[in-house]
Amino acid sequence: MAFLYAVGGSDGQQPLQTVERYDPRANRWMQVASMTTRRKHLGVAVFNNCIYSVGGRDDTTELSSAECFDPKMNCWLNGYWCFDGSTYLKTVEIFDTDCNCWKSFGSMNSRRLGGGVGVVRLARLHESPMLIGSHDFFGVTAGQQLRLMLIGCQIRLIEAAAGSLLSAGFVGYSIGKDGNKSEFRAGAVANASTSSSQNALLPMPTTQLPSNPNSRAQQILRFGSPTTDSNVKLFDDYVLAYDRRLRIPAWVVERLDNQSRPNPASTSSVVDRAGFEFYEDLAQHPYFRASNSDYAGSGYDRGHMAAAGNHKSSSAACLQTFILSNICPQVGNGFNRHLWNSLERYIRSLTKHYSAVYVCTAPYSCLFNTPVLNENLFNTNNSVAVPTHFFKVVLLETPAQQFELLCYLVPNMAHPVNPEPSLDLFLVPLDAIERAAGFLIFDQVQKSRIVRVNKQ
Repeated sequence: MAFLYAVGGSDGQQPLQTVERYDPRANRWMQVASMTTRRKHLGVAVFNNCIYSVGGRDDTTELSSAECFDPKMNCWLNGYWCFDGSTYLKTVEIFDTDCNCWKSFGSMNSRRLGGGVGVVRLARLHESPMLIGSHDFFGVTAGQQLRLMLIGCQIRLIEAAAGSLLSAGFVGYSIGKDGNKSEFRAGAVANASTSSSQNALLPMPTTQLPSNPNSRAQQILRFGSPTTDSNVKLFDDYVLAYDRRLRIPAWVVERLDNQSRPNPASTSSVVDRAGFEFYEDLAQHPYFRASNSDYAGSGYDRGHMAAAGNHKSSSAACLQTFILSNICPQVGNGFNRHLWNSLERYIRSLTKHYSAVYVCTAPYSCLFNTPVLNENLFNTNNSVAVPTHFFKVVLLETPAQQFELLCYLVPNMAHPVNPEPSLDLFLVPLDAIERAAGFLIFDQVQKSRIVRVNKQ
C-alpha cells in the first residue's frame, strides 16, 4: 500500500516543518515526525524507501541543507548538504551509475528556479537520476565539479497535496563546492575533568560471566545477551558490551523492579548523584577508552546508557553508571536533559505495574545504506563516535509471567521542549531495530508469552 506525504510547505504565514501522511485505506491524514528545519519551496524525492527534503527557504533565507526521513523508523536525519549560491541555472546533468559520476547533458534555453529530479531510461545509463536547472544552491555552474557520496540509481519525485508548496531538487550526501565532505556535528561537554589518581580508587567492572544462575549478571541477562562480544562488562546492577573502535557502549542491559525505585519518604534510601564525577574505564587500553578530555568543550552532554536514576538504591551502584564506558555523546538541551530523561523516568515508573522491567539501551547511527565508512561520526578529540539515534527496547514481565514489549528509537537531536513530543511517536518495530543494530534483543523469551508489542 502506497502513502502520500505532504512535507513542509507554508500555511500562508510561515514555513512549516510538519509532515503529514495520507492513508487511502482509512481515508485520513495523520502527522508523522516533523523535519528538523522549517522549509517551503523545498525539493522532495524518494530513494531506497526514504524521503529526502532538499533546500528550500526558512523564515529568512535560502537553505543549503537537506534531511532524510525513514518511514519505518519515523525519524528525520539532517546533515546532508547541498550547494549555496546566488544565481539561477539552466544546466542539465545526469548521474551515470556505471562510472558513479555526474555528466553534462546539455543546457536548457532559460535559467530556472526550482529545478527538478527525475528518472530516465537510457540503454547505456539504465535508470539514472537527472538534475535539471534550478537555483545554484540546488546545482552546479559550468566548471564546478559535483561529487556525491551516495545517490543510487532510482530517484522519483513524490507528489504532495494538502496545500504544501513543493518543488524538486536533488539528493546527495555531504557535498561542497571544493569537493570536501561536510561534517554532521562538531563538539561534546564543557568543564569535564577527573584526575587519574581518583580513577585508581573507583570501581571497575569484571568481564567473566559467573556460572551461578542466581548471580546478578545472570538475572539481568535472563532472556539473552544481545551479542556474544568478548568485551562484555559486568557491573553490580547492569551489564554492557563496549565498542572499542567507537569508544562508546555497543549495548547496555538493565533489570529494574520495585527495589530500583528509592522510596521518596525515606531520605536515607535516596542517593544524591551530585557528588559523583565521570571517570575512565582503566580496564580498557588507553587507545580504546574514552576520557573526559574527549568531551570537554565539545558541546555534547555525557549521556548515560544505564541511567543513573535507575540505580539509586545504593551509592556504589549509582557511581558505576558514571564510568565512561557507559557514556555516549548526546545533544543536551531538547534531548538528554528533556526527552531522553522523560523516557528514562517513564520506564522507571513501569516498575509500579510489572514484576520486572528489562531494558536494552544502545546507540545507533542511521547511515541509510551508505557504502563507505562515514568519518563524520567521529567528532571528539579521541575519535569518540557521536550516534545519530539511540534506542531502548523494554521487556515488561507481568505477575502472570507474560511479557510486553516497547521499542523506542529517538534521534539524537534537539526536540521541542514545551511541550515535548509524545513518546509514542518514537515507537518502532523490534525487527527494524534488530536489523539496524545487527543483533537480536531478548531473543530467549518465548514468543507465545509476548502478549503486547508497542501497546498493541
